[in-house]
Amino acid sequence: MKAAIIVKNAIRCKHCGDVIESKSVHDYIACSCGACAVDGGRHYLRRCGNPDDCEELSEYKEVEITPKYKVGDVVTFDYFGNVIKGTIQVIDTFPNSTIIECDILEPKEPRLYKHILESQIISKI
Repeated sequence: MKAAIIVKNAIRCKHCGDVIESKSVHDYIACSCGACAVDGGRHYLRRCGNPDDCEELSEYKEVEITPKYKVGDVVTFDYFGNVIKGTIQVIDTFPNSTIIECDILEPKEPRLYKHILESQIISKI
């Protein structure tokens, strides 16, 4: 799987010429004339103001993401200190992120555990 990761979240204001860059998740930065603003750092791109008032300067890097597990694998995972056995139903990746999450079906209840981080999986059975 490939993912585009935000490397730089920036714009240039067409009115005042300021180049503004958001460097962290809630780093809201406005240009000196107040016509536009950026937010989101490398987590997401948020723009405020008229889109015609700014020039996009953001940069991305494409990375390869390789999940350790596949749909149908039976695994054990840690769920708030409890070890649970289940079958992976869905594997999710998200825009601008290398985080992999799984939805895992535990057959006894049955119960679907959603958004289990790949790092929470203990082992494949």
